Amino acid sequence: MDTDDSTTLTIDDLRDGDVLRWRPADRHCREGIAVVQTRSGGTLYAADTFWGSTMGPYILRPDEIATATVEWNLADYRPFDPNTQTLADYAPP
Repeated sequence: MDTDDSTTLTIDDLRDGDVLRWRPADRHCREGIAVVQTRSGGTLYAADTFWGSTMGPYILRPDEIATATVEWNLADYRPFDPNTQTLADYAPP
């Protein structure tokens, strides 16, 4: 999903594995990159990646999600194999 400045995101616009860039009001222990994950009950949440999973992630509030843009989704990731691909194959212009 691509967004622009005229679109305000909500958690309902997102899917599991979306990688978000967001604007934290306070940069302390906030990276500004978050990953959308699914709770065991099926609800989604966005967790900032600063702490990873060891310290318990910071969960974005709805007003913080509203500042976000979707960069890509983890399910779309393809590893680059230098033995069989060139950079032009992997990321064509």
